[in-house]
Amino acid sequence: MGKGGAASRLTPTRARRIMRGKRSFAYMNLLTKLASSLRYHFVDPSLRRIRRILPSSGRWQGPATGRYLNHADLPGHPLVDYREIYPAGRIAWSDLKLDPAEAAEVAGLSHDDDWTNAIRPGFLAVSRRMRYTSFYHTLLTETDDVYGGLQFPHVPEFGPKSHPLFTHPRQPPLDPAERGRALVFLGMPNLYHFLFEAVARLALAREAGMDLRSYAHFISEPPSAPFQMEILEHLGIPAERFLPPSGAAAHCRFSELHFSNATYGISPDLVRILRAFLGSLPRRALPFPAPEKIYLSRAAYPTRRLLNEPEISEQLARRGFTTVFPHELSFAQQRVLFEGARVIVSSHGAGLANCLWCRPGTKIVEFRSNAHSRGYWKLYWNLSGACGLEHRWVTCEEHPNPNAAGAQYADLLVPPERLAACLDS
Repeated sequence: MGKGGAASRLTPTRARRIMRGKRSFAYMNLLTKLASSLRYHFVDPSLRRIRRILPSSGRWQGPATGRYLNHADLPGHPLVDYREIYPAGRIAWSDLKLDPAEAAEVAGLSHDDDWTNAIRPGFLAVSRRMRYTSFYHTLLTETDDVYGGLQFPHVPEFGPKSHPLFTHPRQPPLDPAERGRALVFLGMPNLYHFLFEAVARLALAREAGMDLRSYAHFISEPPSAPFQMEILEHLGIPAERFLPPSGAAAHCRFSELHFSNATYGISPDLVRILRAFLGSLPRRALPFPAPEKIYLSRAAYPTRRLLNEPEISEQLARRGFTTVFPHELSFAQQRVLFEGARVIVSSHGAGLANCLWCRPGTKIVEFRSNAHSRGYWKLYWNLSGACGLEHRWVTCEEHPNPNAAGAQYADLLVPPERLAACLDS
């Protein structure tokens, strides 16, 4: 058996299978892009033309009539109280440790337009009698000015002529009842988004001097995952204060609305604030001795699975690694796990958000695909840099995932020799 085991030997049959998989993968991505293009250029404009000729109901709101607000417009806006907590900046990629292959790859990329490379300022903005609409998660001032900065930064920036609120003939009906003080609290899908978008907004509000108990409402879908309920229960935020954008908060006016932006481009300041904000969360003992070398398995998840998982698990076990299934642990236990680890191996996934708790110098080895959007695979590299960790990549062969379309969900075939070289470096 050759180096890396039989599972890594490239036979003619396996080579043909890989090529068929790559072609299927490329066709699937092409069809997805074509469908999006057709919708953007033909379907959406047609629907807008149809809505313009339909009878109008007085309950529905027409297009916005004010101006579009960029982030730079908030500090000087007469209806917005802007409180900056930490400044904007750029991620210093040169501060991160790279092996020669990674350095060559990064040198060939342009980071100027990359949303993971820019550190957005941390702030809390407050506006009275502001409206929130679930239509593109947009805020509107009393003068009908539009702020769309609640969106994820990788969504294209809109402007006065392109934001749908200025062109769409109808918006959801405005709730006639004015609600009390509220905080926009978006970003619930998984642990990464929850910590660095949703909980980060709570932490920034606290850092700005706000008492979280003073909020009558939190604009967000109610918590459903165990880790969400665990964290929110500790913070003392009851589920009945949540206003779901898909329901009660589809279009509401609030006596006072507090908001910040999505916090991609994680800065050391945000890491410090989040650690302090969640620092009082009680630790829970692990059901096994705390290991210093851990492998986070995604075998229980439908995406980004390792096609040669048994071989990789065995290879890591010989090096003293313990295989861990993060979904079996509470958030408090995952914190203890990452605090004690010295080396962590994992596919790209939300479990790596717990790198927030790692000690400086901890080594992170991340399996990723070449086809995976570079913005996404730099998320944890970014987090490692902010936390003072050593981050490494192992580039893997990607294979179409039968459970989900898109390069970010591809299953991976890990080259054992690359993993060994990465762990030895």
